[in-house]
Amino acid sequence: MDIEEAIFSHPNSSIDRILSRIGFGRYQLMVLCLCGAFLMAEGAELLIVTLMSSVLQKEWNLSLEVVEFMGGILFLGTAIGTLIAGPLGNAFGRRKCMVFSSLSYCIFAVTSAFMPDIWTFVCTRLFLSISLGVLVPIGTTLIVETGIENSRGLSVLAGQMLYQVGTTMVILLGLALVPNLDPLYWRELLLLAAWPAFFSTIFLVFLLDESPRWLAMNDQHDKCVKILNKIARINNARRITVEEIEAVKLIEKSEAENHLDRLGLVFGGDYLRITLQGFFLWWAIGFLYYGCVFILPRTLGSDSSDGDVLTNLAIMSVIQSPLSLIPMFLIEQDKFGRKNTIVLVSVFHLGTSLLCAFKWTNTLYYSFVMGLQICGMVNSDVIVPYTNELYSTSVRTTGYSLCFTFMNIAAISSPFVLLTLHQMNPMYPYYAFAGVAALNLVNGCFLKKESNLGSLDTFIVSINKI
Repeated sequence: MDIEEAIFSHPNSSIDRILSRIGFGRYQLMVLCLCGAFLMAEGAELLIVTLMSSVLQKEWNLSLEVVEFMGGILFLGTAIGTLIAGPLGNAFGRRKCMVFSSLSYCIFAVTSAFMPDIWTFVCTRLFLSISLGVLVPIGTTLIVETGIENSRGLSVLAGQMLYQVGTTMVILLGLALVPNLDPLYWRELLLLAAWPAFFSTIFLVFLLDESPRWLAMNDQHDKCVKILNKIARINNARRITVEEIEAVKLIEKSEAENHLDRLGLVFGGDYLRITLQGFFLWWAIGFLYYGCVFILPRTLGSDSSDGDVLTNLAIMSVIQSPLSLIPMFLIEQDKFGRKNTIVLVSVFHLGTSLLCAFKWTNTLYYSFVMGLQICGMVNSDVIVPYTNELYSTSVRTTGYSLCFTFMNIAAISSPFVLLTLHQMNPMYPYYAFAGVAALNLVNGCFLKKESNLGSLDTFIVSINKI
């Protein structure tokens, strides 16, 4: 049996069986809230970058080139963070990375609001973005690794819904504090947008546990059992049995003991195709989603006032929020799952991109634009559990953070590409979206496997054989 077959068809690992026996409960909800706050912060940061590019252009009389640079450099910070998240998460564990990165995020969120010029502002937001780039993939991995098999995808998507809440929150704050994208209370906007992360950091330091899977794969079996018992206690389930403890203790340390070994696994054997297709999948969806959010205020503003732009964004965001439930329904259906949902949504993504490129009445145009955003939102949600489930615990943060980095590369490049196209014609960015959506559709059709077919890991031991 090769590596890929083992990933998708091997019986459940011991920890999967234990967590499934304990069941979903208050512990998983606690992890979701603690880690999900930074998914909310990520959604807030995306809109902050978009709004600040217009607000600070007026505040400090910035040239278009500087605005492009600001958008790109802030996404660069997130890319750096996601790139280092893999080796940090594997070497030091999930909890330590979450604690230190959350404290760093809070420090730079506050200091950036008091910066006197564009360059000090960009520097502090760069370090904030690096912190966020570490928090999001490792937080998502923690949600996956503490979840149970039949609700793992739904747990991740529930966290992703908080991302949409973050974007809506910033739009509403923008309406209240910078209603015409004027530089009135933009410093207050930055401080208020960070409050969910502030509260989460306080509780995270005291309540967040290490991933039991990471502990087991790093020869810390006693700590793993202790946390599994804590999960059982909080969820009002039976404590870990002697047989289950013995099964956990038989889990062997991963052969990939350093980052180079993990990279060798991610880029070797049957993982190679999975990784390369994942890179393009994340890049394409990143370009489509982040690019649309970045350019949308400008295309909407070509025929509207700045105040109307924020109002229209608020209306669309409120309508979109309940529609973020779509992937939660599709991914657990036998006819769809993760892979087919990506393919189906890519078809609609291509169609709505082409429709947006033509002149319509305002009502039709806003409907098509909202459809474009919904497609980007759904696909960006689905690829998170899909990618996490493809990799085993020993290389999960490495593979996932590398894929996430390609999404951030797309986010870095999209402001430059789309602003250039927008200057030529406000509709040209949508032709670019259509081209990328078409390529992503082809890539999606050739994805090799569904990911929600069993255990997260390929442990040799199963409880039934002890």
